[in-house]
Amino acid sequence: MTRTRNRTPENAHVYLIGSGIASLASAVLLIRDAGVPGRNIHILEKDRIAGGALDGSGDAEHGFVARGGQMHERHYACYWDLLSGIPSLENPEVSVTDETFEFNERLISHGQARLLKDGRRLDVSSYGLSLAQQARLLKLLYESEASLGDRKIEDWFDGAFFGTNFWFIWSTMFAFQRWSSLAEMRRLCGASFIWWRGCRIWVAC
Repeated sequence: MTRTRNRTPENAHVYLIGSGIASLASAVLLIRDAGVPGRNIHILEKDRIAGGALDGSGDAEHGFVARGGQMHERHYACYWDLLSGIPSLENPEVSVTDETFEFNERLISHGQARLLKDGRRLDVSSYGLSLAQQARLLKLLYESEASLGDRKIEDWFDGAFFGTNFWFIWSTMFAFQRWSSLAEMRRLCGASFIWWRGCRIWVAC
């Protein structure tokens, strides 16, 4: 059986698995840079809501829920370049980038709590980590990524770790699950501030 390579973007059909930001970004770049028609890009999603870890649900009356908090800082040049080519839903003359910058200047974030339960603030002055769990976390930061392989987070920590305030904050901020990649957790730890009993430690892996 002979295969003929398709060199005409207009006739290409691309299938992307999952509707997270990686697939959505790929679709934009395929249209913008490769000339593939949008109608020929097929995004396959098993869930009812598109967006992957960036999905959201709810309404203005009862509130909105997003699986993970995301940081949209101005120095993410590639990210804002991507969104600058996408028109706003409310005003097609304005890009999502410009709309986001205007929103952030008009409504400045002023969070009053890191963790809520049943509408009440929880005391997070202590992350609830035992000394053994702290040691395990620090050990993870100094492990090479190659040595972690395809291990999951739950392969590294004991069961009690997943009941700590640290895990509640970490998992809700970055949309992690117990079965998420341990290597991915290590990457984020390497670029984060870890606060413990009032001491700030800059972790550089």
